[in-house]
Amino acid sequence: MAFARSEYEHDEWEGAILIGGHTGLRLGDIVSLDQSNVYMDRLVVTPRKTTDAVEIPMTPPLARWVEGKIGAYFPLLSTKTKPTLSSTFTRIMKRAGVPRDIELPGRNQLGRRSFHSLRHSFASWLADSDVHADVRKKLTGHKA
Repeated sequence: MAFARSEYEHDEWEGAILIGGHTGLRLGDIVSLDQSNVYMDRLVVTPRKTTDAVEIPMTPPLARWVEGKIGAYFPLLSTKTKPTLSSTFTRIMKRAGVPRDIELPGRNQLGRRSFHSLRHSFASWLADSDVHADVRKKLTGHKA
């Protein structure tokens, strides 16, 4: 079974995954992005779960993906329900050979990967790069 209906939807998923990994944004916030969220070399977003705008520097791969795009970045994905997006992402992981179930360090239980795992990876990469906890909280939309 194919995970994308068109090359446009494939490009949207590529962008959504890229943005998720490079910004830590939630999928619901990502699919609502458009060109008005780009200010110079930053994404400026007010995540749905907060009231404060967050400015996130764009990495070179992310800047290349948004370059030249006009209007809504995810016109197809933004029409999907959260369960549909989640199940599609699970199929994308499966096709890419990424196991959904994982062993959690120091625990005798399994965890599950989901799109939200990209958010955790982003926060971990920031911590591994010695980014101060207050900055990590700000970038991920948490209260400092």
